[in-house]
Amino acid sequence: MPVGMARDLEETGSSSEEEEVEEGPEDHPCIMWTGGCRRIPILVFHAEAILTKDSYIRLIGERYRLSYKIVKTDSRLVRSILTAHGFHEVHPNSSDYNLMWTGSHLKPYLLRTLSDIQKVNHFPRSYELTRKDRLYKNVSRMQYTHGFKTFHILPQTFILPAEYQEFCSSYSKDRGPWIVKPVASSRGRGVYLINNPNQISLEENILVSRYINNPLLIDDFKFDVRLYVLVTSYDPLVAYLYEEGLASDAPLDLKIKASMISDMFTLVGFVCQDPGQRSSRVVHHSSESARRNPFQKPQRARPLSASDAEVKNVMPSGREKVAGKQSGSMLGLSMEEIKVLRRVKEENERRGGFIRIFPTPLTWDLYG
Repeated sequence: MPVGMARDLEETGSSSEEEEVEEGPEDHPCIMWTGGCRRIPILVFHAEAILTKDSYIRLIGERYRLSYKIVKTDSRLVRSILTAHGFHEVHPNSSDYNLMWTGSHLKPYLLRTLSDIQKVNHFPRSYELTRKDRLYKNVSRMQYTHGFKTFHILPQTFILPAEYQEFCSSYSKDRGPWIVKPVASSRGRGVYLINNPNQISLEENILVSRYINNPLLIDDFKFDVRLYVLVTSYDPLVAYLYEEGLASDAPLDLKIKASMISDMFTLVGFVCQDPGQRSSRVVHHSSESARRNPFQKPQRARPLSASDAEVKNVMPSGREKVAGKQSGSMLGLSMEEIKVLRRVKEENERRGGFIRIFPTPLTWDLYG
């Protein structure tokens, strides 16, 4: 959205806004400028806002009427962070929102209705990675396609009841302990150890993996570390790892999660734009229609989204065309490739506590 839009909103907003702050939104600590010519305002989130509940932090979200909806989940921390930054919650059936945070996977037809400024927390078919059975199948496919050594990241595993006979055959050769997990559960729920196939219930789909007999221990206790991975794109693949991770419910865990979610929202880039304006368009009035209704005012142009601005600002000017700079400045890349490069570069500038793990020189050599 151009800076002019911010000024227009100041003019149409309530008079009390002028009393709250003297400087414009471009000077606010919750604004970072992006896009071509750095004229698209992106919201910057601050984890401490959920404690301070500072009205100044809420100002930008309230001024741009940013909104969210939460569907089929609770997500109290997400709601607290958004509210602390001036977002308001809309009805689950509303289509005017900047963020949809859902506990289920969206149907393709819903994803096709999203505008450039709207974001959701699930990619299509992301359960291919989050469900244990699908993850195992996909890793097995990669082992077969690209070699076992590169993708040797899982112990020997079977999906029951479909692979029950194969599991029994392997068990007869190695009677060590095995670990059983539900295919679509989390946080250790429903996990147990077995020493005999007869101990397994085959009433539902489960995953059985060879138990690692000599795990790394801390003070003779097993432990786990929750690592947070953020994927912002699958084509091309762009993945980030959060620097800090902790599955306890201690206050430190809350602090880490609040910081992680705030950094995640900043990284993905919420354009400061009223979602209710996403369907407006410029109306060009002919002289004939103006004569019929000389007092009719043209509608305000739809504010530029980040994607709109990227496309517009990679277009070469007439001067560049004349000077023959177009091919040299673009290095033979397509418009879409240039847009992707700019987006990834600007994501990296907003990464906060996230580290990009793909693509990097090392990971590209292995998995590119």
